[in-house]
Amino acid sequence: MTQSALPDALRSIENVRRFIRSSESKVSAVKHILSISEDIARCASTWARDVAEFDEGRKYDFACAVIMLYGAMERFVEDSAEEAIAGLLRVTESYEDLPARLRTVHFDLTLTHLARTRESRYDRRIGAQELVQALSSCLSSNCPFEFITDSMLHHSANFRVQIVDDFYARLDLSSASILAIESTPFQAYLTSLGITVSSGRPEAILDRINLLVSMRNEVAHGDMRNILAPSELMPYCDQLEAYCRGLSDALDSHVVSLCTQERH
Repeated sequence: MTQSALPDALRSIENVRRFIRSSESKVSAVKHILSISEDIARCASTWARDVAEFDEGRKYDFACAVIMLYGAMERFVEDSAEEAIAGLLRVTESYEDLPARLRTVHFDLTLTHLARTRESRYDRRIGAQELVQALSSCLSSNCPFEFITDSMLHHSANFRVQIVDDFYARLDLSSASILAIESTPFQAYLTSLGITVSSGRPEAILDRINLLVSMRNEVAHGDMRNILAPSELMPYCDQLEAYCRGLSDALDSHVVSLCTQERH
């Protein structure tokens, strides 16, 4: 269950909002300080002139906000999946009792993880021997069995909407983003904007999530030709918050359903 993943994500998103607001108010503050005719404190005057003369400062504020906002989403997706797996494992006695889809993915990703241990850049946090022993305990029907979650969480692609869906599909959750859009939190978000979702392609409403990933990739590679004003970034925060809340609802419902099946 997403007990801490969602609160952590919401806290990170709100911190980005505060950063954006402070970035916007900084410009007004600098203009006000420089307009004061009376003698003002030297440090305030020096700071204001430095900010006013540093034309690239707005780009750095934009890059920081975008990277931190995307980071909040990536952390949430990974952490929520980890918590969901932990919740499922708590009520599962045998590896064979796990959903077939999850077992298949776990086997394949463990083998991929095992192959990565041969790479020079591998962090060595979990060694090849540990992976082999854990997988053996799963396949030999040991009770209890050892399930290494790290193998399930590895990914190389950025979390565009389709990649998010593919990632949660590892947990046997299909169409996670559609379920998120249909959730009460996301519907409340849409209502606040006075918009409705297209019945033909509902996932199109998540355009800002995909745009956020594109902007993150651009600024991470030094391309800041298309920066947005602070006020233009706020809607990205709002959509990401609604998306995370919706995904959390969908994932929690899915895990509860799986756990209920386990008990029967």
